[in-house]
Amino acid sequence: DDDGHMRLFVVAVSFGGWAASRLVVMESSDLGASWDFETALVATPFLNISTLVKTPPIHYSDGSIGLPVYHEMIGKFGEILRLDRDNRILGKARIGHGRKAIQPLVLVDDSNHAVSFLRNENEPNNGYLYQSSSSDGGWRWSPLEYAPVDNPSSAVGGVAMGPGHWLVATNCNREERDDLCIRETRDAGQHWEDRWFFHNREQWRGSALKPDAFADLIDDEFVGEAIPEDQRLFLERVKANKCEPDRGCEFQYDYPYMVRTRNGDLHLLYTWNKTAIRHAWLKADASEGGASQQQPEQGAR
Repeated sequence: DDDGHMRLFVVAVSFGGWAASRLVVMESSDLGASWDFETALVATPFLNISTLVKTPPIHYSDGSIGLPVYHEMIGKFGEILRLDRDNRILGKARIGHGRKAIQPLVLVDDSNHAVSFLRNENEPNNGYLYQSSSSDGGWRWSPLEYAPVDNPSSAVGGVAMGPGHWLVATNCNREERDDLCIRETRDAGQHWEDRWFFHNREQWRGSALKPDAFADLIDDEFVGEAIPEDQRLFLERVKANKCEPDRGCEFQYDYPYMVRTRNGDLHLLYTWNKTAIRHAWLKADASEGGASQQQPEQGAR
């Protein structure tokens, strides 16, 4: 919040996996040095379960926030919970009207207009994100339609750089999570182009890589970087997570989370091969008023 108070919205799982999860709020008054459990959000009257969160909140002028959430019990759909500073729910709005769309990312253009991109959970999946828009501050949303953004039914991150100027971090193909890029549009989604590629392992897709060859390839991704543990053990852990005896090894880069700081820098965090969280830092170019064309700095955590 503006006063430095921090709120962390956590998906708490007890029994039954994601479908039986609930949202709780942790709060910190010392910039994250310590956290207190405050409350569980009562987001649904039906046992208060199966409400999850993935993407950053949006901010309203009155100090309240809009928390993009989604449900995974029976139907799969997105919502926005509007919360005051004390985490009381002031209202909620459903995003779109389908039943196979989750993990909404909400990008705000101005005080009235916003767009949401949602992961497509239809089976079989056609390889595109869902999209919905609002013209009344997020209270009502248009029916879901397919966005012209390739995606293999995986989570996305992103930021609004300005009205109609959006960056979306996504797996940039329709089949697998073996690449990761940021795509950009400057005309509200009519045209998209690839801005940065962080990983692209398409040429090994379906090739049943042997563990040693796989380890050599992923080892190359950390050239010049400090791995916070014994490198041999680290690579063994990656192989254990991403290699199977009958299918070989596969790459996986997913669950991107993206924020923009006040000075214009972009920070992207994502899951790297189910083993580490990786951080890419794209520094702002003051002459362009946006992120620079330089290669991002990356590190593993």
